[in-house]
Amino acid sequence: MPNRNQKRKSAAKDRADNGLAQINYFFNWFTPEEAQENLWQMFHYSMLTDERGVMDSEARRQAFFFYERLKELLNASGAITGLRIHE
Repeated sequence: MPNRNQKRKSAAKDRADNGLAQINYFFNWFTPEEAQENLWQMFHYSMLTDERGVMDSEARRQAFFFYERLKELLNASGAITGLRIHE
């Protein structure tokens, strides 16, 4: 019968395996370069559209910060699976 520590390790491994499966699934649909380009297009459009309303400099800074962090997350996700993004 597994002890509590073994159950935690097993649950953690299951979560990691599921996370990796989701990353692989994502990169089955998009190459790293396509993912980067789509992210840029979404960000770029959100900054240009009239539908965004009035954004002050702080809101723009936060949006760009979010874009940069998401870009880094894409890079890291690709690296986990052995993919490299060519910028």
